[in-house]
Amino acid sequence: MVEFAEMKRLKCTVGAVVVALVSGVVFWIGCLLFLALPVRARQDAASVPVNSAPDNFVGEWKFNPEKSSPGTQRASLKIELQGTDYKFTNDKLFDNGTELQWWFVTDMKGDCVKSTQLNGKPMGGETCMTRIDSNTFVRNDKLVTESYKVDPKKRTMTVEFAPKSTVIVNGRHASKTKSVYDRVSVEK
Repeated sequence: MVEFAEMKRLKCTVGAVVVALVSGVVFWIGCLLFLALPVRARQDAASVPVNSAPDNFVGEWKFNPEKSSPGTQRASLKIELQGTDYKFTNDKLFDNGTELQWWFVTDMKGDCVKSTQLNGKPMGGETCMTRIDSNTFVRNDKLVTESYKVDPKKRTMTVEFAPKSTVIVNGRHASKTKSVYDRVSVEK
């Protein structure tokens, strides 16, 4: 027969096993909950649009020749939202008398789009725009790179132009330039 001391030891052992089993189940339930929480958080984060910050570059901009590199007499730029896309309308008069007026629509995710003159005729080349953040976007075409940046007060936008190779613009070699645009209005 099992003596009293032996029974006491077995009860302790059985009790330890039960505690261990319950602790193990609680441990695994805790692990599953821990793993499930980040999945739920990721689902919530994925439902928030990446471009949720307001785009400070949307609106009308007028060229400021006093703060810009030479080469342009007059320019204006209008950036409008069209659903999830952006419509750019440009009007530029160069120092040599060449005037260009054109527009294009882009999702600003890096894909290249064709430009159209305001008179409806297509323009050569493509424009490839990428939105970096609510104050910055980049044009990265085959021939040039342009960086657009809105100042912290949202009053000016600076455009830095850099040719990727020897580019002829209006009969002369293009070089790095800076154009400053002052805000005229904000799209509502």
